[in-house]
Amino acid sequence: MTKDIVWLNEPEAKNINLTGGKGASLARMKQELKNKLNIPDGFVITTGTFNDFISENKIKDKIKSKLSKLDKKDYKNLESIGKEIRELIIFSKISDSIIKKAIKAFKKLKARSVAIRSSASTEDLPNASFAGMHTTYLNIWNPGAIANKIKSCYYSLYSNRAIRYRAENNIKQDVSMAVVVQEMINSKVSGVTFTADPESGFKEAIIIESTWGLGETIVKGRTDPDKFMVYKPKLKENKKPIIRRKNGIKSIKTIFDKVQETKEVITTEKEKNSFTLSDKEILDLAKQAIIIEDHYKIPMDIEWAINEYKEVIILQARPLTNIKEHKVEKVEYILEDRSNPIIEGLAIGRKIGTGKAKIIRNKDDFSRFKEGDVLVAEMTDPDWMEVMMKASAIVTDKGGRASHSAIVARELGIPCIVGTKDATKTLKEDQIVTVSCAEGEKGKIYDKGLRFTLKRQRHIVNKTKTKVMMIINFSDAAFYYSRYPSDGVGMVRGETLILENVGVHPKALVEYESLKKSEHKKLIKIIKDKIRGYDSPKEYFIDKLATALGKIGAAFYPRKVILKLTDFKSNEYRSIPGGDIYEPKETNPMIGWRSAVRFYSKEYRPIFRLECQALKKARDEMGLTNIQPMVPYCRTIEEGHKVLKTMKEFGLERNKNGLKIIGEVEVPAFVIQLDEYSRIFDDYMIGISCLTQSTLCLDKDNPLTQHLWDERHPAVKEMVSKSIKKAHRNGKTIGTLGQAASDYPDFIEFLIKQGADSVSINPDPESFLRMKEKIAEIESKMDNDSQDSQQ
Repeated sequence: MTKDIVWLNEPEAKNINLTGGKGASLARMKQELKNKLNIPDGFVITTGTFNDFISENKIKDKIKSKLSKLDKKDYKNLESIGKEIRELIIFSKISDSIIKKAIKAFKKLKARSVAIRSSASTEDLPNASFAGMHTTYLNIWNPGAIANKIKSCYYSLYSNRAIRYRAENNIKQDVSMAVVVQEMINSKVSGVTFTADPESGFKEAIIIESTWGLGETIVKGRTDPDKFMVYKPKLKENKKPIIRRKNGIKSIKTIFDKVQETKEVITTEKEKNSFTLSDKEILDLAKQAIIIEDHYKIPMDIEWAINEYKEVIILQARPLTNIKEHKVEKVEYILEDRSNPIIEGLAIGRKIGTGKAKIIRNKDDFSRFKEGDVLVAEMTDPDWMEVMMKASAIVTDKGGRASHSAIVARELGIPCIVGTKDATKTLKEDQIVTVSCAEGEKGKIYDKGLRFTLKRQRHIVNKTKTKVMMIINFSDAAFYYSRYPSDGVGMVRGETLILENVGVHPKALVEYESLKKSEHKKLIKIIKDKIRGYDSPKEYFIDKLATALGKIGAAFYPRKVILKLTDFKSNEYRSIPGGDIYEPKETNPMIGWRSAVRFYSKEYRPIFRLECQALKKARDEMGLTNIQPMVPYCRTIEEGHKVLKTMKEFGLERNKNGLKIIGEVEVPAFVIQLDEYSRIFDDYMIGISCLTQSTLCLDKDNPLTQHLWDERHPAVKEMVSKSIKKAHRNGKTIGTLGQAASDYPDFIEFLIKQGADSVSINPDPESFLRMKEKIAEIESKMDNDSQDSQQ
């Protein structure tokens, strides 16, 4: 005979057919992980009770008949069928004996109040979670209310959403419902934890979202919670790898109410501005999540609470469903319709995009820009990221392959046409256009939205002797790009991480206390909003840079990740909040006060100290020692020594904890003196773009000289060749950075034949996979030629 009520600590409670998905999972954790997790006491009103309820009220055949008529094609009759079944439940009666048993168990629990949760037999399965579909009641203190709550849980089994979800997931409609009754936790902080990242499919990260009060505001999407991310492998090594920390607004919270069980209230200013979790609590939650995941052996979705005694309580755990699986494949864009282009320029990438043209002249125009619009501008600036990330395509009047627009577009994976000369004058606001980069080196812009198709081809991974690495600028995309068969990250631009995550001039943070309210009112407000939850502006900078860098380091671990220390030019720094106060006006910033010369200067040392502390935090505290720093634009030997001395002073000592310091070859003087530099730096990367600029005396931002720009110029190639030979002569590895390797097949062949140890390009999947294939082809041909010559 089936029991009507089973306690969570009884062996039979683990039977999903008896206690439903939620009840069985809670019982399993309570019994099998009792020394590791804190699970509230409770009992389950079993599925047998539900089946008796259906049978005693003679509604089983009626429900079955109505569900058999469900139109699964377009669900036109779903609403009427659902309503009719729910009415059958409402007008049916739960037996007095069941109500008495439930009330008796309620009192035996001796809880101040309880949570009553639905637990269907098909709920919380690996392929179907039913998350949020069935009813939950919180803070029920009156035992006499339990009968109505049980019936409401039964009722929710036949909500329109639940009926349709079962139909669309091919789950039988003949299901049963159990009801879990648990001690209610008056949580001060609540939240959810995922043991994998559902969006990217990255399974080594733990995602935590938290808010004040009860967890209903998160589950129902009623608040903007705090968000944290922890890297599992390093947590298991007892490091502190918190690789994301975002302070949500948390404008409301749900709390107990003596009249209506729970209620929503406005949070205080202190609650809005404070983080809900300390570092210790974040790491404790992550450790408990690992325990649960290891026990179930699949990624899990966990709900938890922290009570007034600061104890972590696990409320439920279910399999994490709908994890996105991203295939590594080549995609070819094919333009199907034909028309005469209205504008042409230089194509960046090989994709096609369509949308409304929006002429953007400055940041005041950003509010007009919507998701999927085509960004049309004279040039883009580093602080335009918020609109560039929304764009379906980018078109600029000026710029070349090494311009800001081109670099960002490649990484975002969107089509971009630069150097059109007059797109901002020719195109009209809101004009529908097609931006095609799929027709060779020349990019073409067409009037109206033309049809195009995508040809997908599975990529076969080619092993190469030459390491093929990525250039990553944005931490948000790191998990996505890490699945590609790269050998690591050849460059992370420090300045881009600051723009993306800090969003204000670092010196304004260093000198925040001395800013004058009368003169810098707007800047002070920006900083105050940004540093919510942090003890100081300096702590904010260090943590934001460290977590962004840490996320990239974690995504690619143990593959090498090279951080290019900040290479802001004064004109770029001036464009971000506070930059106009601290940056000089230079006639030619490209060869001015940038990179290495800043790091040891009196004016910039306080900023560089923070940068070094952020890198040290990522390496030492998080354990991500695969991250190595690179010193850019070093002009003299003396300067190299000064930079390394300054880094050591700020906690980054060469060869300590495996720290290698890489020199970036960007100026002819460095090439000439590379033998001497080898006593300073451990390895090298050649910045092809900057080396081209300095060798040919060109400003890559100047449109008047773009026709002279060519990374394949004999003088540039000679500089590259000499750098590789000298590095190898000194026992150093040397790689190259820049898109020229991908854009020009003859140039990549030149680099491979010269013996470059690695090649790094922006992570546009099509370009990256195509280049990896090309390198494998070149290496194979070289091997064959070598064998032939020996015969």
